[in-house]
Amino acid sequence: MTMAFTPEMAINMWNHMVENHVSTLDESANELLIGLCNLGRLVEVKRFVETMLDKRISIYDSTMEKLKNPFYKKGRSFRDKYDSLSREWKAMKMS
Repeated sequence: MTMAFTPEMAINMWNHMVENHVSTLDESANELLIGLCNLGRLVEVKRFVETMLDKRISIYDSTMEKLKNPFYKKGRSFRDKYDSLSREWKAMKMS
């Protein structure tokens, strides 16, 4: 029997990794963001990006680039959300 991927399972795994200080957090964080984005779950992507930035988890340039197009395709409201996240991300990178 194979297990199907569900966003909820990925989020549970992510929460476990954060709580237990798993060392591959940056890579896992970026994979979670891309996976949720590919599923069209942009509201959750936004929430997780904000949490990751607060926790000083590195979000890769390539990940932010992959997130941009889906947010922009959703319309002005989502474009504004991406632009806000992008500003926060760039500010974190500079500090």
